[in-house]
Amino acid sequence: NHPEREIQNTVQTTLEPAYLEPDMSTAHKYSVDAPPSSPNPADGPITAISSWNCWGIPFGSRNCLYRQNHWREFNDRQLLDLCDRSRASLAGDPLLVSCLQETWSFKKGPGMAGAHTKKIGKAWELFIFILSAVIRVFCGFCMKVWDTQTEVFKSPGSVHFVAVVGNKGVSLCHRPCFSLRLMDSGLCILATRQPTQEGFLCYKLAKNEERLVQKGCLWCCFISPDNSCATLVFNTHLCTGSLEDKWSQLEELMGLVRAKTEEIGPTVGTISVFICGDFNLGLGDWPLDNFAKQLALTHLSTGRPTNAQRSRAIDHIWHWSNAKVLHPSEFVSSDPIAPWTNPEGKCMRCLDDLSDHMWQGVAFPATASDPEAWDQQQYSAGQIFY
Repeated sequence: NHPEREIQNTVQTTLEPAYLEPDMSTAHKYSVDAPPSSPNPADGPITAISSWNCWGIPFGSRNCLYRQNHWREFNDRQLLDLCDRSRASLAGDPLLVSCLQETWSFKKGPGMAGAHTKKIGKAWELFIFILSAVIRVFCGFCMKVWDTQTEVFKSPGSVHFVAVVGNKGVSLCHRPCFSLRLMDSGLCILATRQPTQEGFLCYKLAKNEERLVQKGCLWCCFISPDNSCATLVFNTHLCTGSLEDKWSQLEELMGLVRAKTEEIGPTVGTISVFICGDFNLGLGDWPLDNFAKQLALTHLSTGRPTNAQRSRAIDHIWHWSNAKVLHPSEFVSSDPIAPWTNPEGKCMRCLDDLSDHMWQGVAFPATASDPEAWDQQQYSAGQIFY
């Protein structure tokens, strides 16, 4: 139902290695130099949005329970730094949104609370998750949920998030027993305002090891009290299968986006749609190109590599609005920021690496900026905490 328009051209480049050093300073203060004269109105449009795959998968990433305490610290610092550098106003009641993937929740098992507060050995960590999985399969009805999304929401951070979407096992399979769906969707949305609506769509297609999880799309909507504007946010994580499998999931995602847009659009003046996440697809892959063309999306992220090998951009931020196509001067995209400290610039999936995906965000200054004045190289070094 949307008019066709060209996808914004994005040049894929190879980043120079980023030599990152842990920064334990807590004295850094965030302020906007020469802030715009028009602050963000209460319940107005979005100020900044970010997307990051946190790589918190049991059996796959070491000390994932412990690292949950540090994801927000890294995410919040990058988000505020982006607002600072792009001169996006934080006055009034700014809407800041962070979309996270692979913040997996699962049934709570013995020993998880201890592994959440300190690093443990690989063998002990493996035993904890195996024991939890066995108990889940045979007597899941008597188990509580290890709510990773809530743990991330409660952990220390410098952004005053007031809402978390995707917590309390909303996307977890709650069959009483004999279920191999061990984990939820891993999706989480943090926001500085309470959403008006929220929901989750579980993709029908699941193959191989992904039958153990509930991949899908988590969404929420923010509608101003006077119904002048609405912001729809979709957070997704596609499968790692064939292009045809990914297209099948994208078709489901398109149906959800169209349904919610057609439901909310007529009740508000302006509606903005953001689709974020780990698509496991790069620009130029036909499923992603078809998806963008059919929904008439504008690609807001840089298209630079976001994976551990710095070889492909598989994480993306897309936008659509019923008002207009965004001009490059109306938003600022951060370079992908690496949450690891390997001097060669590539993630080696070491014990202390926060994730094997890069963080990226988009900010919207209150006044249009000069794209030529924006120095993307500011982000090649980034900030990292442990």
